[in-house]
Amino acid sequence: MKKVVSVKVFNSSRTRWNKDEQSLYLKINRFGHAMDPERGMLAFYGSVCETKCSMTFNAESSTWFNTVPKENEIRSYIQQNGLKTAFDYLFLFSLASGLFRFKEFKEVVESLRSQSKTSIEIDLTEFVKLYFPKFNKALKTIFFYSKVWQIRDTNGNIILDFHWQKTAEAFDFNEFPLTTSLEPYTDVEEDEVTYISVHDILRPNNYVVIAKSYPGSQGDRAVLPQIDKGRSQLRVFVDIVAYLPDKHTNLQENKAAFSSRDIQKDIDKLSLFKNDEDYRTALETFLSKYDSEAPKHIKIGVGFWANNRFTIQHIQALNIDDLDYFVYVNDDRTRWKIFSTGNEQLFSITEGKVNVPLRYKIKKYKAEKQNGLF
Repeated sequence: MKKVVSVKVFNSSRTRWNKDEQSLYLKINRFGHAMDPERGMLAFYGSVCETKCSMTFNAESSTWFNTVPKENEIRSYIQQNGLKTAFDYLFLFSLASGLFRFKEFKEVVESLRSQSKTSIEIDLTEFVKLYFPKFNKALKTIFFYSKVWQIRDTNGNIILDFHWQKTAEAFDFNEFPLTTSLEPYTDVEEDEVTYISVHDILRPNNYVVIAKSYPGSQGDRAVLPQIDKGRSQLRVFVDIVAYLPDKHTNLQENKAAFSSRDIQKDIDKLSLFKNDEDYRTALETFLSKYDSEAPKHIKIGVGFWANNRFTIQHIQALNIDDLDYFVYVNDDRTRWKIFSTGNEQLFSITEGKVNVPLRYKIKKYKAEKQNGLF
């Protein structure tokens, strides 16, 4: 049996025990991907000791804000303004964390725009108390399991110091129903398109699936096209990697619904595996590692749900020179079809019935005060 190491003596690249404060500092590396894996670590450490969060903003690295909805806006701001004042840090924090969506927080940020402070301290107690139920999972984890969040520069200086006190009101669940009501879930999201592609299309067509990455799954099978950059390198996840023995290997990206902009973005992403030497080399390494029988001849495709207004012309209007096929689930979500864009027949079965397991979602309700719950 392995010896359990106390958090007070176990310091790592992510954790540091502060003897004077009798608390553990946990370094969070990124806002993207729901702040994993540190979000899960915080839930554990925050359960066993007082835990405070720390984060470093680096103008020379995009790791801390990659994949967040405001990624491009953050990148543009840094290019134009850099990270010089405390306001720069605060403004970018609001974008990366998503707290800009809350009027009160946005007003605080704007009130400090004209000031040239080198550090800012903000008490978030009332803000957390008021808006905790509306936070996303990552923010809820931060505000529930910690009570300090510090943003530092690359020299370790504290630029932003957020702190709050836990209050019973912030975690009052009296307005929730005594039982959770469920109802059938019939929508098609990206998860369903990926599931249908794997189970209803690729496998029945004799494809061998090497990897599949569902939204937020944090799969371990990433393609690494920047191997020389070490831990900071780009990790590219493809929704589906599968191959037809002795023929070709398919790379497929999926979306919940057809959008010209989003589908073109996916096509451009996958085209790199045909046209960029670093991506081609990285993919060959990936295939050799996970299934050496996978052919090096690459085909790329996209999948999506299409409403009744969708026509083939919508795809043809895009830049599809490198696209080999596309899959779509029809409007009533009962059938799928697949089209090859060239003369080569990639699939023997080109249409069929959707077979997705019965799913449920939480039924919406009107909040009513429940008596006797606490």
